[in-house]
Amino acid sequence: MTSATNQAESRAVHDGSSTDAVDTNGTHAEQDRHVEACTDADHSPVAQEDDTERFVPPQAALSAEVESRPDERRVIAKVYWHLLPLFLPLSLLCSLDRANLSFAALQLNKDLGFSKEVYGFGSGIFFLGVLQFFILRFILGLCEAGAYPGMWYHMHLFLDDQELGAGYATLATGTAVNGVIGGPLAAALLKLDGFLGLTGWQWLFLTEGIPAVVLGVVLWKKLARTPASAGFLSQRERMWLQKRQEQAQQSRQVINGGKSERWWRFAQHWRIWHLAVICLLSTMAMDGLVFWVPIIISSIIYQDDDGPGGTMTGGDDAARHEETQHAVKSALLSAIPFGCAAITMVVVAWHSKAQKERHLHTAVPLLIAGCGLILMPAVVSDAPVLAFILLSTILSGIWAVQGPLLGWPAAFLKGKTAASGFALMKMLGALGSFMGPSIIGYFAEHHESYTGAFIVLGCCLLIAAALTLLFHESGTPPWTAA
Repeated sequence: MTSATNQAESRAVHDGSSTDAVDTNGTHAEQDRHVEACTDADHSPVAQEDDTERFVPPQAALSAEVESRPDERRVIAKVYWHLLPLFLPLSLLCSLDRANLSFAALQLNKDLGFSKEVYGFGSGIFFLGVLQFFILRFILGLCEAGAYPGMWYHMHLFLDDQELGAGYATLATGTAVNGVIGGPLAAALLKLDGFLGLTGWQWLFLTEGIPAVVLGVVLWKKLARTPASAGFLSQRERMWLQKRQEQAQQSRQVINGGKSERWWRFAQHWRIWHLAVICLLSTMAMDGLVFWVPIIISSIIYQDDDGPGGTMTGGDDAARHEETQHAVKSALLSAIPFGCAAITMVVVAWHSKAQKERHLHTAVPLLIAGCGLILMPAVVSDAPVLAFILLSTILSGIWAVQGPLLGWPAAFLKGKTAASGFALMKMLGALGSFMGPSIIGYFAEHHESYTGAFIVLGCCLLIAAALTLLFHESGTPPWTAA
């Protein structure tokens, strides 16, 4: 009995083990089939597509972003090619209309009996009599006052601060190019003296004023208002440029505590006042020389200390012809120093952009020009050729700072605040434009020499160079930055 029971239990255990084995094998088989199914599903196109939607590797996302981004250099080149061909003629005509007085003075002063002091004061405040001369020059300056701040602000809508500095320097070459083409043009117009009963200087004013009116209409019709409306860019390029400029504005707001600055808050930035003083001092020398270069060249060539002063006998045809010839030669020769200035300005501006450096690119040219002005009286009488070379060097140094200096406000101001800050610099610069010619006129009239004026303006440039080295944007002097 017991033996039979043990055999039954043994068979039951054996059968249970077999059942467990079957169940286990079945479970393993099901698991294997599930794994195979999952593996097959993982390799199916649908699964791959779903996984791709759920997870994108960072490198793939970056690659896609790069592919959707336009070529930045190509876009900025397009911006330059749209803005500069429109703004450069405007800069040239503004300078031409303002500085043609320097060439007209070779005849005008003697025709109207203007003294050197009257001419210097009148050229600074931008014809028939002294009062009308002053009024018309003031109206001209009033009408042109917004031209350069307006161009600067418009370029600021499309360009960052480094691009703006280089672009504005190219734009500012109009003031130097004016001397290159303005001299020969003035020489040709001055030779029309007596034609149709008009003097040469009257032809000069009439001929050079009309193109400015025409260009104003062209700018109104052709100039793109914003990056979003720039028809010279593709849709993708417009969107990218607009986004880039908006992000730059937002980053500036973050620096300012998340607040968008009002246009008038530029006055609270001591840095813009610092730059404005530098602009004032450099512009005193710049515009002082702009209005006197042809007369200074005439005095160097003909050793005529009287320059443009004195009176002319209307009936003396021989004297009139000789005076006209002197004026023409002086106007032609003035193209040389202004040509050097134009080339130097562009080279320094683009080198400053490439090096991302402004302090030395501003201070060194100011230092060279200041020393040159102080040395000028020592050579102007005894070495006219050396004096002419030195004059070209001085003009090159003064004009070279325009790009690095006038592009600086965009480094710490944005939008309308930056434009207003730039306008402040130009406003104090306009004060320098008044003071510079007046200083030269005063010394030429009362001391019968340009020596005192050269020394005063040279010292102004040396002070401007020192102030440039002391300027810093972030609270750390540039020479202590790591």
